Amino acid sequence: MNWIKAIKRLVIKQKSETSALNIRRAIRPPRDSDGTTSYPTNKHMIAYQAYLDSDPKQKRNVGHGMSFENASFFKRIEDPAEWMETPAIDAYLRILHLSPEFVGCHPEGKGKFLVLGSYFCESMLSLSRNMYHENKAIKILDEDKGQMEKLDPKDEFVKQLLDHVLGKPILYTTENWAPLIPFTEVDKIYVVWLAHQHFYPLVIDLVKCEVWVIDSLANSNDEDTRLARYEGTLCLRRILPALLQLSGFYDVRKDLKPVNREWDLRFANKEQCFLQTDKVSCGPFSCKMMEVLVSRRALPNITQENMKFIRRGIAERIFSFSKPAPKE
Repeated sequence: MNWIKAIKRLVIKQKSETSALNIRRAIRPPRDSDGTTSYPTNKHMIAYQAYLDSDPKQKRNVGHGMSFENASFFKRIEDPAEWMETPAIDAYLRILHLSPEFVGCHPEGKGKFLVLGSYFCESMLSLSRNMYHENKAIKILDEDKGQMEKLDPKDEFVKQLLDHVLGKPILYTTENWAPLIPFTEVDKIYVVWLAHQHFYPLVIDLVKCEVWVIDSLANSNDEDTRLARYEGTLCLRRILPALLQLSGFYDVRKDLKPVNREWDLRFANKEQCFLQTDKVSCGPFSCKMMEVLVSRRALPNITQENMKFIRRGIAERIFSFSKPAPKE
């Protein structure tokens, strides 16, 4: 009977390897016109493994003043049992800006899109409910649904938010990772949202005035439950219309009309969500989800069992854009 068990193990192993290969093919975008691709090459992968094996204490710079002290940073990205640190997600999203396939047609074939090279959260926007009264630049007109925020254009915080809309260098930007694009040139914006240690991508539709949630966790069919889970996006949905009007967005985009209300929240279909059973890997899930979406491809069936493969791909890509730090 032992030989039967051995055959079963071999079949399971082959299926697993085939599944990983198919996923790699599914998420890899088409090659650019010059035959190159923004994904790590075999050369980068070999160099990455050599770095882990032979020089694990080497410090590496990724740009924007961001650096990683040693190989343990990359090893933590690869381990599905570890929380993927926000600096890793931040670096990975900024690297996406370097990829030429991420400035082009929307997957539906209509309009252009932009990937924001960082993650957003309530605390970054300083708009969570417990901070409303502390930030005098942002005043609530009405607590009822349908209202938007009132902004003070002279406030430094508001100016920083406007930099996103106008396509200017943002806070941490010390060099161009890619041409900065104002919101007036796109119809949709992709950004990763961080809510209480859970990441999920948002699609901001500037044409329909909607914010779409695409969560790696299975969505609840109960509308009240879903609204409660994503209540944190309320600050974003309230400030967006005010920011667009303050920036002169509608003076340029005369094909669109301003709305003086918070934007609607929409949910992706359950079939579009990955089969994730916990929050441990939502960061890598969100990054790969973003990558697949803007690569104009359907969401592949990536499951929790494939997280090791996905995480290594993210680690390799960050490594491929990093350089050894000068010795002090």
